[in-house]
This record gives sequence, C-alpha cells and structure tokens, in this order.
Amino acid sequence: MGEGRRFKKGDPRPKGAGRKKGQLSKRSVFLQDALTAIKWNLLEDVKAAYEKLDNDKKVEYGLKLMEFVYPKRTAVDMNITGDLKIDSFTEAISDVNKLITTETIEVQARSIPEATHDESGTH
Repeated sequence: MGEGRRFKKGDPRPKGAGRKKGQLSKRSVFLQDALTAIKWNLLEDVKAAYEKLDNDKKVEYGLKLMEFVYPKRTAVDMNITGDLKIDSFTEAISDVNKLITTETIEVQARSIPEATHDESGTH
C-alpha cells in the first residue's frame, strides 16, 4: 500500500471522511473567488435591470421570482373512508348561511333612511 493511501480500494470509507457540514466545495470556493476578483455584484445588476423594465415586465418577473420565496402549493388527493357525517356538515353550512343572511338584512336596514310622513302624505 502506498504512503498516500489511507485505506485499501474496495474497503468502506472511514468515519468522518469527506467534506464537513457547511464546508464549501472546491468549485464553490473557486467561483466565489472569481466573482470577487472581478467585483461583480449580482444584486446591484439585477436591481438596475429591474428598474429599466416596464410595469408589465416587472409584474411578470416578480411573479416568477415569488416561486423562490413562496413555494408552490400542490393539490392533495384525499380519500375518505368510513362513515361520513353529512348532517353535521350541512348544519354548519346552514348556520353560516343564516348568519350571513341576518348580517346582510341588518346592514341593509341600517342603510335605508327612515321616511317621515306628515298628514298630507309628503315627506
């Protein structure tokens, strides 16, 4: 076995071998150093380019960038097994409808000005 080799080919890797957590790869370090050497600031360039766009393009690109900030929602397929209690669900919806109807009537009643009538029947 050569002096540079610490284990034989085919043997499992020793514990603790490889890059440690948080340590950058050689390629990442090289890229960071190269960008630093040319003094390239991506955020400043993106901001300058963004300011030159018309409003429609700003919205279009803003929506595309939001995917990186707010993850897309995925549809969830649900299968319900067992007894489904429709009655309690129907009652809950009925209660909400009654509440909405009551609130709407109260709001409408408040928005109608009260008419005052004199004996001649005019306002």
